[in-house]
Amino acid sequence: IRVKLMKGGQDNTTVEDFSMAYDSGSEYRNGNYFGIENVKFPLDVKLTYRSWNYMMTAQYNVIFEIVINEPGSWNIVLNN
Repeated sequence: IRVKLMKGGQDNTTVEDFSMAYDSGSEYRNGNYFGIENVKFPLDVKLTYRSWNYMMTAQYNVIFEIVINEPGSWNIVLNN
């Protein structure tokens, strides 16, 4: 499972307090991707972080929850 955070079509480098909760596997980071490997399905994942808007005038709390039922190579791209 790979997670990438984007803003305005580019990597979101303004993310603060990122956390990823999940019920199996282990977390890793590879460049601009966060990931979970060696998981058992179904997998519950909860992502939380703070991100600035595109104009850097307001900050938002993000909570994203997902359940993945089937094995595979999953790429999750979140656009703020």
